[in-house]
Amino acid sequence: MYTFFKRSMIVVSIGFIALLVVVLAYYYANRPSADVRAVQALLGADNSVKFGIIRAESTEEKKKLRAERAEKLKQLPRDLMELAERYPETTGGLAALYWAAFIASETVTSQSASQLFQEQSVAADLEQLAAAITLGRRGNQESGGDQAIARVLLNRVKENPGHEKAVELLECICRLSKGSDNNQQPTPTFSEAADLIASHYADIPDLRNFCEILGSGSGSPRWARQFERHLRTIIEKNQDRTSRCSALFALASVVQSSGETRQVEAEELYKQFIRDFDGQTKYSYQGIEQYYHEQAKTQLDELKFRAIGKPAPEIVGVDLEGRSMSLSEYSGKVVLLSFWGTWCLPCMKYIPHEQALATRLEGKPFAIVGVNSDTDDEAIANAVATHKITWRSFRNIRADETKISVEWDVLGWPTLYLIDHEGIIREKWIGGPHPDELNRMVNQLVDAVP
Repeated sequence: MYTFFKRSMIVVSIGFIALLVVVLAYYYANRPSADVRAVQALLGADNSVKFGIIRAESTEEKKKLRAERAEKLKQLPRDLMELAERYPETTGGLAALYWAAFIASETVTSQSASQLFQEQSVAADLEQLAAAITLGRRGNQESGGDQAIARVLLNRVKENPGHEKAVELLECICRLSKGSDNNQQPTPTFSEAADLIASHYADIPDLRNFCEILGSGSGSPRWARQFERHLRTIIEKNQDRTSRCSALFALASVVQSSGETRQVEAEELYKQFIRDFDGQTKYSYQGIEQYYHEQAKTQLDELKFRAIGKPAPEIVGVDLEGRSMSLSEYSGKVVLLSFWGTWCLPCMKYIPHEQALATRLEGKPFAIVGVNSDTDDEAIANAVATHKITWRSFRNIRADETKISVEWDVLGWPTLYLIDHEGIIREKWIGGPHPDELNRMVNQLVDAVP
């Protein structure tokens, strides 16, 4: 009996050792390399500070932590460049360069990082490039874009069109090269990457990143109209629910932004979306599908009451000084209705364009009318004085707590409506339009006033 027990223990011990060997082998085989761990350590340290700011209970503590993070961010680009020098042409080294290219945007360091990333990308495998970008992007979300990096990546994809990471890199190229939402034309790099997606990869699962660039809950860029065919191709050929969901919503958004004659078509597309994507299917994109489902309902409401070509609803409230004010006071004039706030950087950047327009058309049947979303009276007063804002603005929140922005289903700031002298909405922009486009449309409407 003892011998049997002893033999059993030996067998169990050997089995345990064998299992331990397998586990350790798997761990070390899949353990991130030193270069990747170094980048992950920097990401972890930065995330720890960011989460600390979120968790901070007092304003003073948040202010202190933000100041500490600002100081650490000054050192971070140098740490990333040192890491890239220590691990050249590795996944971690490339990720560090990619992160540095954006974290210190428009500095000598970012330019050097971008140039080094481009040079090392020429020889890197596409799988390594995709992994490096995914890792490096966690630190910066590619704010600002980089046309030069986008072009190098596009050339690499064209050299390896059949690679399994080709479409992932093409979506990255589109993010980097899309330019500003108020551009009148897409960049050539974006157009070429989009054409490749439509012609060679339209049936590939999960094209949501590309589709969301063209249209999402916050609307579509003006130039997205040129890629309606690409979205229709994805809807026709793709069987992946994520891709079809994002493509159909984007298509509805693009059509809605395409002028007065296509509003009925946009309405039908949103209705189709609501029928096809009810948000009840359990899958990884379910939360976004539910969000789009609600946004589609919101846009149907928009098309019913505030669509291009329909009368602008009345607005009644008070201005920033507490005086009664209504939109109908401007009847007979062309009106640019601008939803803005001092906290909204794009809003504040667009004010000089609005000022130039108001100055040029002074004495003409034209007015700018704002809807301000601030709750801080001091911030409002400072902005009005600093930027010399001469036009009146409604307070967004009324005394009864109702909000004009909610009544108008505003999805993002700034949002601008152009209303003709008869009170008909003629155009809508989420984000400031290109000044040339705004001037052209305003001129046409002002010249048409009897």
